[in-house]
Amino acid sequence: MLSPDPPGPYGAAVRLYHFAQALAAEAELHLVVLDQSEFHPVPAEFRSRLASFLELPRDTTQQVRSETALGKILKVAAVVGLPWRKGGRDLLHSALFHACRLNDGKVIGSGGIARSLYARCLLTEVALGTRWLGLQPARSVERALAFERMLPLILQRYSGMRFDVLWFENSYLLREARQLQAAFPGSVLMCNANNVEYSLHERLAGIAVTGVMQRWFRTQADALRRLERQAYAQSRITFACSTEDDRLIRELAPGATTVVISNGVDVEFFQPRKRLRSEPRLLFTGTMGYEPNRDAVEYFLQDILPLIRKQVPDCQFCIAGRSARDYFGARTATVSGLEIASDVPDMRPYYEQASVVVVPLRAGSGVRTKILEAMAMGRAIVSTTVGAEGIELQRDHHACLADGPEEFATQVVSLLLNPDRTRKMELAARELVCAKYDWKSLGNRALATFQASLEPARDQN
Repeated sequence: MLSPDPPGPYGAAVRLYHFAQALAAEAELHLVVLDQSEFHPVPAEFRSRLASFLELPRDTTQQVRSETALGKILKVAAVVGLPWRKGGRDLLHSALFHACRLNDGKVIGSGGIARSLYARCLLTEVALGTRWLGLQPARSVERALAFERMLPLILQRYSGMRFDVLWFENSYLLREARQLQAAFPGSVLMCNANNVEYSLHERLAGIAVTGVMQRWFRTQADALRRLERQAYAQSRITFACSTEDDRLIRELAPGATTVVISNGVDVEFFQPRKRLRSEPRLLFTGTMGYEPNRDAVEYFLQDILPLIRKQVPDCQFCIAGRSARDYFGARTATVSGLEIASDVPDMRPYYEQASVVVVPLRAGSGVRTKILEAMAMGRAIVSTTVGAEGIELQRDHHACLADGPEEFATQVVSLLLNPDRTRKMELAARELVCAKYDWKSLGNRALATFQASLEPARDQN
């Protein structure tokens, strides 16, 4: 298994965490992770179930980040000044890596006019390079440096071994999966499609506020569409999160073999508990390095929260998730009643304090685990239609759905002021996730599909 993120009971790779636990019961499972998280380390109990676990050494990870920081000024000059000369492709790949950081809000430069000009120049050049030079999409290049440093460790650790299956998390790791397939001939590929990436970027283009960002996301969507077509066509099986994602994958790669297994929730870990606070309190959870989450928070702060506070003036709002303070810490000075909980080790106390969980996503793909966690914790939810995609919930019974700011605010206020309605919704939501979205049953389905694929893979070899 090759993953961009470390698996854990919650966070970016929670789907992998539960699939891997199920598969490890019957398969000799080796996991390679391209990134680390000091805030959410891979649990020791999970590691014990694996045949081996390999991650980039901490000093190497720091070196990658250090090289990016120290070399960025020279790379800026090279990219802006010499993008079309010999070696320009490599320079643009470097620019693309920085553009990923740019999209995460970590813009090179001190700010103001310089920041704006550099951003426009960089994104325009990368868009042109992606369109005309066939550069890999940003989500692929973002992991390229880490994989280059990881590959020698992989080859050394697994020298002489044979693998039936090479499982890669997310379609944008296709290039890395191919390299491993070449190193370990006879293996077949399986893709776990946490999102349909091209569709996600098309939606991001639709909500981008500047022409530069609209063109950026459209260009990335085109590049991802090309890459995903190959990834799904070349995989023995692609695991899709929802029927909508399954439809998009089949349209993109008609010959692809897909299996729909939803995201889920550990219903024993996320148990309903009594609220710890009496004041009205709203909660949004998510990894803030993910563009749709950042957009959702900005949208809620600017367009929805002021409408709610017209009727519930003392309503508080908590943003909890990885890197939350990096992106929204400064907003506490301008927005009253705002709490930032960054890189928390356990999300359950924040659900316990929440009156209503809000999911104002305007872009996304797959199935949002944040909704399933909130349902399992017995918390009422207001979500956009996009946010609740892929979950078989009944509107106004398991959760409230609202797409415009006024409608969204109205639903939140209704739940805050009507405890009986809220309680009924919380009970129905908990019942639904226990019946359909328990990770144990979903993991068993993944295991059955995996086992069924092993004999054909061996016959092919």
